[in-house]
Amino acid sequence: MHQPTGPGAYVALTRGRENNQLYVALADGEKRDDVLDRITGAYERDLTVHESVDQLRAEHRNLATLIAQHEDISELAIQKVMQPYLLEGMSRVKEHPVRDKDSGQIIDHTPADGAADAKAVLASPAWPALAHDMGEAYRQGIDPAALVERAYSYRPLEASDQGAAAKDYAAVMQWRVEKLNIDAQKVHEASERPLSYLSDEH
Repeated sequence: MHQPTGPGAYVALTRGRENNQLYVALADGEKRDDVLDRITGAYERDLTVHESVDQLRAEHRNLATLIAQHEDISELAIQKVMQPYLLEGMSRVKEHPVRDKDSGQIIDHTPADGAADAKAVLASPAWPALAHDMGEAYRQGIDPAALVERAYSYRPLEASDQGAAAKDYAAVMQWRVEKLNIDAQKVHEASERPLSYLSDEH
């Protein structure tokens, strides 16, 4: 048997031409007030068309929410686009130089496993930050794959640039890429400076 909602019962009880009466069927042991309480406590959860439109309009007018959604989508898109560049750049490196701890001079070489290291980078917490920096480099006209190749070829990822064992490969790569970006920007600014062929030293 269909049980009306509170608003539905109200409409039915206020539209009679001569009078308004409500009949309810009671189950064994059930009281009239139990049924009435159940009816008045039942409400339609579906919004009307106008209410739905108003709700969607309010959501779309919430600029902060829209910006946050756009940023999330943009970051995910950047990660998706930059992933092939990361794989390509790291796969180009076949070996890493082994540097002397004191002088920094290259004393030997060790094989590089770009595929395995790239997989570890993509699984690292700092991958979104690395992808963001790669995207910024791309906007500046720098080839992301070449940038990654240069950063990865500097030394093995398991030995961080500070000498401690690296736990987040993407963080190591992000630090190197950021430094290369800064150096490249300095070179770019110097090349566009008037009389750039003159030294700053006096």
